[in-house]
Amino acid sequence: MELLKLPLVLFFGSTEPFYVAVGAMMIAGVWGLFKKCGVPSWHALVPCLREYSLARCADRETEALPLAIGNGISLAIGFVLALPLSSRFGPIAGSLLITAQIFVSIVLIVLFVRVYLGL
Repeated sequence: MELLKLPLVLFFGSTEPFYVAVGAMMIAGVWGLFKKCGVPSWHALVPCLREYSLARCADRETEALPLAIGNGISLAIGFVLALPLSSRFGPIAGSLLITAQIFVSIVLIVLFVRVYLGL
């Protein structure tokens, strides 16, 4: 049953119904934005490609690649932490992963603010 939750964590960042609904609305909004920008709308469905295309729509070419790579790293860390086997990592490895997730999230917030100000 836990493995069925992993796609929700991958696409929406959580398995909570509220966050899944917010994520679905965000994907729908980005889908419409990509239609207006002339970017293929299906880019809204692929997590890292969505951020890359969003930055390109905002004419922020320099932030596009770091944003996509940072989002990929954040998704990978979140995916590993969501695995049922993550309890086997031990307290040191788990705290290092959580620290890395916090650092990547702070960097992503700065990049997202720069990109969204360009829209």
